[in-house]
Amino acid sequence: PAGAGGGGGGNSNVPSGVEEFLEKELSGIVGLESVKTQLRQMIKNIRVEERRREMGLGSCSEEGEAYDMVFYGNPGTGKTSIARLIPTLLQKMQI
Repeated sequence: PAGAGGGGGGNSNVPSGVEEFLEKELSGIVGLESVKTQLRQMIKNIRVEERRREMGLGSCSEEGEAYDMVFYGNPGTGKTSIARLIPTLLQKMQI
């Protein structure tokens, strides 16, 4: 569900419409369920890190989160579609 990542309330600096944007974009992509799950989890992790910082608990990792990604696979499997979605998603999350 779109709101599963805690997108509605709280004082998080991450905009609340991010989950809705992601779900809208992902609904147009056939298959790639594991990739969709990873993107949803990435949003949740970013929100947790933001909330930890707000509460003064610091980051879970010492150097912060890295968002390096490698897209590989056969032609026509959605690599470019996902690769184009990632920067838009990160921009909407103000990262």
